[in-house]
Amino acid sequence: MADKSIAARIPESPAAASYAQSHKIAQSDKYVSRSSKNRPRNTRSIAQKTKFYKWIIDHIDHPFPTDKDRQHLCIDAFDKKDFYWWFSNHRHRNLICTVDDQGKKQYRPKLTFYKTCQRLGLDIPWAIPEEIKRHLKRTNV
Repeated sequence: MADKSIAARIPESPAAASYAQSHKIAQSDKYVSRSSKNRPRNTRSIAQKTKFYKWIIDHIDHPFPTDKDRQHLCIDAFDKKDFYWWFSNHRHRNLICTVDDQGKKQYRPKLTFYKTCQRLGLDIPWAIPEEIKRHLKRTNV
């Protein structure tokens, strides 16, 4: 209780008053923070994701869509940049790139790719490695 009375008697500096005023303005409804926590996620529809993942499954040897592919694949409103960013991010997150003896890039899926395909109900046309199968069974139980 005594601490509050002492603080009340100490005059506030102009800098502190300015900070307090700007802090109140930032907290008001008129000024909305643009941090990532406050922005809604720009997620894609399930139908859009399913179509993209099907395309990646069909083109696992070269998962780089062309402009013609983009026209066929887009269900949601997607500009060109967002479309290519989506595929770039998902290649990075879900595929492992290796180089064979001839210098050709080869892509194989990570566990996250299989989990997403499982969640979307997509069938994988190739043999799934045993270690991946064990992880997928563990998440189903």
